[in-house]
Amino acid sequence: MILLLLAVNSYSQSKTIIGSWLSLDKVNKIHFFINTDGTIEKRTATKDEDIWNKTPLTGTFTFQKNRSLVIKWNDKKVENIQVKFINNNAEFRFLDPKAKTNKSQVFLRIVDEEIIQDK
Repeated sequence: MILLLLAVNSYSQSKTIIGSWLSLDKVNKIHFFINTDGTIEKRTATKDEDIWNKTPLTGTFTFQKNRSLVIKWNDKKVENIQVKFINNNAEFRFLDPKAKTNKSQVFLRIVDEEIIQDK
C-alpha cells in the first residue's frame, strides 16, 4: 500500500504549471515564466548567452485538465505543449501540426528562495 501511494504522489498529473521552468541542452536554453494571472513569458538563448538579457516573448495561457498548455503569444501565434510532470520537473512535448515528429524537452522547476537577515 505504501508503494502505491508513493507512486501516485511521484507521478501525479495534478501539479501546477505556475512557476519558472528552465531547459538546458548542449546548444540552447529555454526559460518559461508562467504567472498566476494567466500571463506567460518565454526567453531563449544559446548556451553561451545570458538568457536574462534576452527580450521575452509574452502572451497568455490556459492549462487544461488533459495537461495541455495552450499559449497565445502577443504576436498572434499559438503554441501547444503537452505537459507530463515528473517529480518537481516536467517534460514539455511541443506539438506542431506541420511537423512529422513532436519535440520533447525536460524542464526543471526553478525555486526562488528568499534570504532574510538576522536582526
